[in-house]
Amino acid sequence: MEKEKNNVIVTTVMGEKFSKFYDKFFKTSQIKFSEKIKTDFVVIDKVIEESNKHNHPSWQKLLMFRREDISKYKRVLFIDADVYVTRHARNPFDVVGESIWSMAKNNPYNLPDYAKTDLELYKHCPKINRPDYMLNAGVFIIKKTHLRIMENIFYEYGEQPCYDNGPFSYHLLNTPNGIILPTEFNVLILCYFKAFGYGLSSVIKVYRESSFIHFANGPMKSISALYIIKYIDTHPNSILTRLLYLLGNKRLDFVTVPLLNQMNKIIASYHHRIKKRMV
Repeated sequence: MEKEKNNVIVTTVMGEKFSKFYDKFFKTSQIKFSEKIKTDFVVIDKVIEESNKHNHPSWQKLLMFRREDISKYKRVLFIDADVYVTRHARNPFDVVGESIWSMAKNNPYNLPDYAKTDLELYKHCPKINRPDYMLNAGVFIIKKTHLRIMENIFYEYGEQPCYDNGPFSYHLLNTPNGIILPTEFNVLILCYFKAFGYGLSSVIKVYRESSFIHFANGPMKSISALYIIKYIDTHPNSILTRLLYLLGNKRLDFVTVPLLNQMNKIIASYHHRIKKRMV
């Protein structure tokens, strides 16, 4: 019998279209990070178990310990496929210690709109002990000893807004011996921009401050930021990177905000035309 290993990084990538997008923007950063911290990396690309209650791929991570290539590990760091891991990322395993679970807040900047909609995601959860804030399941660490938490969510809940996020947050926050993961390990890019602005200064700021940058709710909404972050991360010493840092001054936001907005529209339109040709 193979000896149980300590840690593994896991992501879920399903569907041909998203797989190509993942390969282009996120895959390399995640693999390089796993190599950097000397931790195995597993991609879930097939449904583990079908359900008549829900069908979005997000639910499949709740059963990940069913896979033989994952069940041999004591602890999993799960990273959504739309998370970019920066070259300067810290190791979250070193941060959480022996905690049973760890997950970051969905609204660390206390934005009023998010605060209201977050609590609505507990609608299908038990009314007793409902938390007053939400966690985001795009990045988390959990021990195999508590796989039942995830499996129970998979079987008890049906499809709903944000999929498993509401139930997952509810049950973790009602499970002792867990900790809140520092925001740097799951920076929701749209939430960050809403808190700090949409200019190039915010793009540079979020890159410098973050370990994991999460392009949730559709990467196309912030596609220009994704291109810039990926470029400066992979070309740290280039002339263009130095120019981007110079232009990433807060005083130039009046220029860079409309410029990035226009870039988003152009890039999104280009990707849409490419998709139509492939149909």
